[in-house]
Amino acid sequence: MDTMLEQTLRSRTPASSQRLLPVSADPVSYANHTLNVRLMRVQEQILRALLDPPRIVNVPSGNNWGKTFLAAVAASWWFDHYPDGVVYAMGPRKEHVVNVLWGQLRLLRRELDTPWVGPKAPEIYDTPTHFALGMTASRGESFRGRHLGRKLFILDEATAPEMLPYFDELPTMFDPEAGDALMLLYNPTDTASRMYFEDQKGQLPGEGALPWHRFRLNCLEHENVEAALRGECPPFPGAVSLAQINDWVRTECEPVAEGDVHRPSDFFWGWRYCPCCGGSGLVE
Repeated sequence: MDTMLEQTLRSRTPASSQRLLPVSADPVSYANHTLNVRLMRVQEQILRALLDPPRIVNVPSGNNWGKTFLAAVAASWWFDHYPDGVVYAMGPRKEHVVNVLWGQLRLLRRELDTPWVGPKAPEIYDTPTHFALGMTASRGESFRGRHLGRKLFILDEATAPEMLPYFDELPTMFDPEAGDALMLLYNPTDTASRMYFEDQKGQLPGEGALPWHRFRLNCLEHENVEAALRGECPPFPGAVSLAQINDWVRTECEPVAEGDVHRPSDFFWGWRYCPCCGGSGLVE
């Protein structure tokens, strides 16, 4: 090709196209090899479910399971994989979006060339059809009317009262036929919340409601807990541990006194020494 013509074509190529490198279509491979992070088995399943119609994942979860970490991995992959990828990551309060969700995203992408908008703003901006934006429900920020790009919606802490307006907006914006995807992440503790109500119905709000892929993250089934029960050190430091669960049971429950009538909700709780942290936890 003529050198001058080649230079002209290159100069017309958007900066974003020059920056973007081939990214695996598999979000798990991307997490392992681009972000250099290890995922739990169920986290891998959740990420891959974003590619499986209807591309909606519903994730009720126990505490300290890594929900926000998973949301950040999904947002990073979506932005890098799709040249027209748009991410809307919603949280109930500014401090959660900026410090927790976006803080995790910045940590994951610390070695990647990223067009951050300022040092702390929850936004990555490349083009009008290629960006990631953190939005705060308590400030009334809305994604209504934003139809550009292939969209990933993330509702973190979806049971919070502030998140209610997003459930009314989603049916007008979410288009699975266009390749949009949705992650719903929350602790299922507020039985009065819209998210809890929709989860019990098993469908999204609005006419023509769609089913979803549901992953219930039980702390007792976390790989750290499974490892501790085998007498091994936890493979995911910082996530829920056997000692934490032990403390939660002691704080939230009370022993059944000898002679008391047993209720259907009663359970046996034993203890086992953890060789790594020195704590104790569930035996069976």
